[in-house]
Amino acid sequence: MLHGKTAIVTGATRGIGKAIACRLAELGANVVVNGRNRELAEQIVADLTKQGRRAIACVADVGVRDEARRMVEQAAETFGGVDILVANAGVTDIGRCEDITEERLNRILDINVKGVFWCCQAVIPHMRQKKKGTIITIGSDAALEGMKYLAPYSASKFAVRGMTQALAKELGEDGITVNCICPGIIDTDMWDVTDRDLGRLLGLGPGETFRKYVSENVLLGRAGKPEDIADAVAFLVSDQGGYITGASIPVGGGTSLN
Repeated sequence: MLHGKTAIVTGATRGIGKAIACRLAELGANVVVNGRNRELAEQIVADLTKQGRRAIACVADVGVRDEARRMVEQAAETFGGVDILVANAGVTDIGRCEDITEERLNRILDINVKGVFWCCQAVIPHMRQKKKGTIITIGSDAALEGMKYLAPYSASKFAVRGMTQALAKELGEDGITVNCICPGIIDTDMWDVTDRDLGRLLGLGPGETFRKYVSENVLLGRAGKPEDIADAVAFLVSDQGGYITGASIPVGGGTSLN
């Protein structure tokens, strides 16, 4: 389905990003596996190569404009262009508002907001040249409703939604779609951190926060898997998803309603 197309997936060395990178490779895309851990990125590329896929590793901090630009140029030089960007890289931070330091706030904004912006800025000229392209940002339930003890994270994900809508309006005439996928409770190591840190604030033990949030908020009764998000990405990058732009799509088993 994606034969001949090139996709960049940021934060692709684990969790949701890894699942997306592997799915796009399975669909025939050339994949740029981005992350800050070279060993993990190269291992994923090695695994994909063994399966007959085309992939390269690109170690870059997407929150730094020059590094994001260098990553995109490396992708274009290697594969002849860039057709798909999945701006997935993100971090979380949990705490009471009065406990958040400037360093913690900057870390969230640099990666979750600036990282998305710099990557979009870098790929747009390549997509405009072809008059076609797909940009997918990764939001969160916290992009749809502010979450208690997640003020910086919620702010960053609301910013991603706003950026998505603005770029959809800006780029539509160039044949470029821009959409935001908003995962709910997905069983990844990021939720391990959430379970630990939010549990401390709520007075809950290891695993209790995760189980509580799943049982009380997921209408379908189970936590999501990274592959559930990869499925949504696969649809949006396909021809079947080509008439969707500017959307924020909850993929969380109903958590956005609950």
